[in-house]
Amino acid sequence: DKFYIAVANNSLSKNYNSTGEFRKAIYYGKKAAKIAHNLGRPHLETEALINYGNALRELRRFEEAKKVMFRVSKLARQYKSDYQYMNSLGNLSLLYEDLKNYPKALEYFKKYSALRDSLMNEKVAKQINELQIKYETEKKDNELKLKDATIKEKNLKLTFLIFGLAVFILFSTTLLIMYKKKNKAYRELVRKNMELVQEGLLLKKRKETKSESTESGSYALAPERKKELVKKLEYLTKGEKVF
Repeated sequence: DKFYIAVANNSLSKNYNSTGEFRKAIYYGKKAAKIAHNLGRPHLETEALINYGNALRELRRFEEAKKVMFRVSKLARQYKSDYQYMNSLGNLSLLYEDLKNYPKALEYFKKYSALRDSLMNEKVAKQINELQIKYETEKKDNELKLKDATIKEKNLKLTFLIFGLAVFILFSTTLLIMYKKKNKAYRELVRKNMELVQEGLLLKKRKETKSESTESGSYALAPERKKELVKKLEYLTKGEKVF
């Protein structure tokens, strides 16, 4: 993949600049810039040109370095890459200082400083805005969490209240049913006892009545009547055989 080849070459150029191997930095920076240009990757091309130009400056090839930095400046403005444009202004200031052209060095340094401050202010403002957004978001999240917790607490209380009320109603209903059953059983027991008492009284009364009837009957029948009844009974048993 040519894009990653360009990225690798650009990284090598930067690393060789760090280790002081400027000729290698020039080679890999120039190679990375060419591949990036052919791929239509202006931001990568600009980075590679900066590494390439820095290596030229370190080797005191100031005119070549100046051409490269002007090209960086043009590309950065064209593609609105503010940080790379700022770096190109700073490098141009250093180049003109090396060339003893102090008015130009001061001119580019002022541009570099103004853009740096602007970008810094923009960066700070952006950071403040991001922090403000984070703060507002966290604040809203906390408010929502608190609201949810309050709702959950209310729902929990309501659940316990409903559960307690249901238990109370169930307990009361059970007690009422048990009381009604007990009352019904008690009334049934009383009724049966009353019936038994009444049956006892009735039986006793019947016994008394029978006894009185037997006694009164024994004394009421005349001897002739007794004989007549005995004859009829004998006829029914022996003659008619009613048994």
